[in-house]
Amino acid sequence: EITTAPGPALIYRTIGGNLDIYFFPGPTPEEVTQQYLAFIGKPVLPAYWALGYQLSRYGYKDLDEMKTVIARNIKENIPVETVVADIDYMELRKDFTLGQNWKGLPEYITELHNKGMRAIVIYDPAIQVDYDVFKRGLDARAQFIEWERKDQVPDYQVRFIDILLLLLIAVRAKARASTCH
Repeated sequence: EITTAPGPALIYRTIGGNLDIYFFPGPTPEEVTQQYLAFIGKPVLPAYWALGYQLSRYGYKDLDEMKTVIARNIKENIPVETVVADIDYMELRKDFTLGQNWKGLPEYITELHNKGMRAIVIYDPAIQVDYDVFKRGLDARAQFIEWERKDQVPDYQVRFIDILLLLLIAVRAKARASTCH
C-alpha cells in the first residue's frame, strides 16, 4: 500500500520482503527518462517482420496438415507473414531432430522464404539426460546452467521465475556497474 502523508512524504506499508527504491533526480522529465534508461538499458525494437501476422499451432500431425492450413489461410486472404512450426516436427520431441512425417520441412521453409514469408521452428530447452546430444555436450565441456550444487539436474522443481530472477540480478549488477564509472 502506498499513500501520501502531510508534507513531502510517501508511506509504504508492506507485509514483508525487501523493497528497493530508486530515485532519478532529473531534474527535468527528459533527464529522469535518460537516467532510468541508463539504469535498465534501452528497449529493443524487434525485427519488423516479427510484428506481422504469424500462424502457429501445436498439434499438427504432419507437414501436409501444416501446409493445408497455411494454403487455406492464403486462399481465404487471411494474412500470414510468418509460419511457426511447434515441437510436433521433432522425432519424439527431441531437439535437433526431424520426425518421419516432417522430412520435407527444410524444403518447405525454402518455399516460404521464396514467397517472402518467414519461418520459425520452436526449440524447447529441455534436453533429456539420456539423450545422446546431452552426453555429447558433456564430453565437449558445453556450458549448462549451474545450480548451487554441482548436480547436472536439480533434484527439485525449477520454476521459470527462478531463472528470470538470476537474469534480473545479473542485469541489475551490470547496470549498476555501468552507472558507477
